[in-house]
Amino acid sequence: MVVPLVFLEAVQFLRKKGLSKDAATAVSSVLYAESALHTGSQGRQSTETPGVLNPSGAFGIASWNGPRQTDLADHAASWNLDVNALETQLQFVLTEMANKYHQSWTAVNSMQPYSAIIPTIVEEYEVPKDVPAEVARAKTYADEFYPQIIEEVPVLPTVPIPSVALPVPPLSLDLLGQMRAIVLRDQQEIDILNAAIGQLQKLPTIGKTMSMSSNMISPAKPALASTTIWGGIVSAISPIFFAILPSIAPPLAAAIPQPWGTIVTSVVGGIMVAYGRTKAVQPISGIISTK
Repeated sequence: MVVPLVFLEAVQFLRKKGLSKDAATAVSSVLYAESALHTGSQGRQSTETPGVLNPSGAFGIASWNGPRQTDLADHAASWNLDVNALETQLQFVLTEMANKYHQSWTAVNSMQPYSAIIPTIVEEYEVPKDVPAEVARAKTYADEFYPQIIEEVPVLPTVPIPSVALPVPPLSLDLLGQMRAIVLRDQQEIDILNAAIGQLQKLPTIGKTMSMSSNMISPAKPALASTTIWGGIVSAISPIFFAILPSIAPPLAAAIPQPWGTIVTSVVGGIMVAYGRTKAVQPISGIISTK
């Protein structure tokens, strides 16, 4: 027998409430044997006590009658739920077990197999006239349906992507000033080294004179020095550029994701700064010779 859809829905709901697969199968099998998980009125029944939800007999998946129908109706009203919904009635089953049927509640919260849970539910919660027969019916359904129940694979939550661009701090003029200061400091260091070399050339040696080129270190190349500045500018303005790009060029913004564009241009700017600082100073062009 193929597992009915309503049975699968009941098991899935109970699993979401924290019951194990065996416990959810046990509860669903007992209720399926009782009412086929039919949530409405069970019609006119002389053997059942009528109530507010069925003046002629039992009502719902657990065949509630008399005052238990009133309790179900009150439960649905207090939670603003549809009293005829399967989820509402399953929730009420768990509520009844937790408040009044403690052995059943302990059983469904255990890690026992469904074959051990079903008798407890039937004997305490359902209380039919023929307990062994009802237990056998419920176990038959459980044996048939349990292998067909496939556990759902949980879906990991995704990180929402903000629809509005994140605020970007304004470009600081101090950054440009710092980049210029780096270039000037390099030039000052070159001047100091050239002056020191000039002093060394005047020092006497033992029978020998140290000869060095007069221009051992050349000043920074203007083009490479400017590379340092432009690298800093690229790194500083790239976040602003990609923040306003969607408003000025939507197709281009769609083709270039903002985070990646910002990262790539910042890296390029950093490389320009490093290259400018490394190459702006020419290597020593003179040689040291002895005469």
